[in-house]
Amino acid sequence: MKTNERLALIKSLVNEQEADGDKIWLIAQLEGAEARNQTAESDQARVREYLAFSHADGKCNIYADDGELQCGNIGRHGRAIDFRREPIGDLLDIIIQTRVREYAVFRADQEQPA
Repeated sequence: MKTNERLALIKSLVNEQEADGDKIWLIAQLEGAEARNQTAESDQARVREYLAFSHADGKCNIYADDGELQCGNIGRHGRAIDFRREPIGDLLDIIIQTRVREYAVFRADQEQPA
């Protein structure tokens, strides 16, 4: 059962009885938790979009049709990346590993005698 459904069920049960201070407090807490959950989901979506579009550096094309948010540049990352479904920690690890690998190649190229 989703949070919205649980909240509606609890509200309907409370409304059937007298509304005392404890019940009003419970409803207020549940509504606050629901609002925090929606805010957290919204913030997480914004972080995922930022990671997807900022990681590209003009080297990746982001597939963002139909609500998707994916990078298929397997040559750069070693695999495809799904920014909507993968844990944010894993996304950061992939991006950092890619950047470290690219920097190592850049440094090796700089150290070559001209």
